Amino acid sequence: MKPYSFHARPKRTNNNIRRLLNALRDLAEWMKDARERVHRIENPTISNMVMTYYEHRDEVAKGYERGTKKAELGNLQYVSKVQVYIEQNNLTTIDDVERIISEKNDLLKQAKDGLDNKKSELKRIKKNLSLIDDYYENKLVYEESRKIFFKAKQNEYREKHHAEISKFQKAKRILSEQGYDEPSFEICREMWTEKMAALEDEIKTESEKIKNDPINQEVKMLDYIRDAVDFMTDKKKSDGDADSDGDDAASGGEQMTTTDEAEKKAQEQAAQEQAMQTAQMQAQQQTQANQSGHRQRVSMKAKLEEKTEVVRRSDELKRTAISREHDETKRKKRQTSL
Repeated sequence: MKPYSFHARPKRTNNNIRRLLNALRDLAEWMKDARERVHRIENPTISNMVMTYYEHRDEVAKGYERGTKKAELGNLQYVSKVQVYIEQNNLTTIDDVERIISEKNDLLKQAKDGLDNKKSELKRIKKNLSLIDDYYENKLVYEESRKIFFKAKQNEYREKHHAEISKFQKAKRILSEQGYDEPSFEICREMWTEKMAALEDEIKTESEKIKNDPINQEVKMLDYIRDAVDFMTDKKKSDGDADSDGDDAASGGEQMTTTDEAEKKAQEQAAQEQAMQTAQMQAQQQTQANQSGHRQRVSMKAKLEEKTEVVRRSDELKRTAISREHDETKRKKRQTSL
């Protein structure tokens, strides 16, 4: 019986899932350090950091010797997609980014576990079908060995046909351990063949689903957000370190001067009031950031339309120039021939 081929597609699927899981694992590792760095930035909303990073990339594109307009358009198109992704998933803080990374990682692991289970079942069925083939192909040799009356001749025959007899005995033992015996083999063969075809179809469907799943684009969006956060935190790192040193110095001075119980209570009360004021300021900043994000998205849409029109006109002028040059060449050829 011809073996049932099922290896190629699951392998490609595994590679795709493994690539996505590795990308999400890298993002999760990055989060451990990024959270601390982000807290050094004033009003560290994801949307603001992405827009600042986009403006930086736009400035870099302006320095290109050629292809500036297309680079600017490409940057604008991509950051527009990222901002839509941020809005759809309510990504405001770095904790929100960590949440979405964890969610996508869990979904991918579930998909991988489901495919692994199907592959294991497919492998088991293929092995059983192969054992049934071994059983029938070597059954006559085994039965012939049992018909030989004289022990010496029987041993000689078994030694000569050791491979065939071993295959038969192994197939019979493994199938028997699973509860299958010879009268049911043909029914099992038909049932398992149908099951293999169904499993392969399921694997194919799930493979296509993972291949076309939006998570492939989401990982790219999260990579862009990571680059934006790294750009902002590296830019503000020195300022953040200086602020941290100043806070440490102030804290040390307080510890040295707080010797009186009344002063301690006064300082605690002042700290509570300061914490309340800080929370209020953060809430106001968050509201302003949300409003700013909306204005930025409206502005980006207008920019995108403007830059798209500029590139379209540039391409149209190039095509017109090429057409004129082509017509001029034809005209000169006709004059030469006359």
